[in-house]
Amino acid sequence: MELQPRILIVDDSAVIRKALAKQMESYAARIIQAEDGEQGWKAAQDNNFDLIITDVEMPNLDGFGLCQRLKNNADTRGIPVIILSSLETEKDVEQGFNAGASAYVAKSEA
Repeated sequence: MELQPRILIVDDSAVIRKALAKQMESYAARIIQAEDGEQGWKAAQDNNFDLIITDVEMPNLDGFGLCQRLKNNADTRGIPVIILSSLETEKDVEQGFNAGASAYVAKSEA
């Protein structure tokens, strides 16, 4: 039985992905990275993750769309999703929770 948490980081910024990965690896987490929502969706279908952290503003499939896909699929529905975004309005946060996010964190606070 694997005790290392498996975390998917989905962000179109390589700098953000690297920083998050470094932080999560300090907790002995196994990290997979994806550059956009479509890559994140494929990774989620091919792996069993304990947590997914996603940006919102990305090409191909944004974070809201990714979260909705994950929550509408029986195989990925139970994975907690944290949205980490520079979109910080009440409307954005509400949209994230409506998409099924477990948490919504503003990048300015991270």
